[in-house]
Amino acid sequence: MTATIRCPSCANPSEPDAIKCGFCGRLLISANVQRIIYMVREMPESERTEYLGTLTDPQRRALEAADAVLPALPWRGGRDCIICPNANCGFQGPAETRDKANVGLGCLLSIFFIVPGIIYFMIMAGSDYFCPNCGLQIRTTH
Repeated sequence: MTATIRCPSCANPSEPDAIKCGFCGRLLISANVQRIIYMVREMPESERTEYLGTLTDPQRRALEAADAVLPALPWRGGRDCIICPNANCGFQGPAETRDKANVGLGCLLSIFFIVPGIIYFMIMAGSDYFCPNCGLQIRTTH
């Protein structure tokens, strides 16, 4: 019987050399390996080639396979990028933004009742940021 590892999110068994959980899709590679991959991505081409030359073939193949599934660093994509804190989601990328104020209601209030319309827009100014995968609210801006 071959040894298996368990996914930390869903506890389903996976092969020891698996990079992603086949059931929930969570990355099974360690944070240290992820840091190495991000470090290698940032190296100039000559240094990267030299570093990869020091690895054995199995190490190089494992690093290349992990590099293929590891997403780009989300914070390099802009200020609206998130890492979803939901353990079953783990989405990394641009957040879905929704305005808190309903423009139609605000205009209606402003037309008929100027002061309540202005107060409504002042209180409801800003956006909410949601994970596009699971819908979890990440943050609110004012």
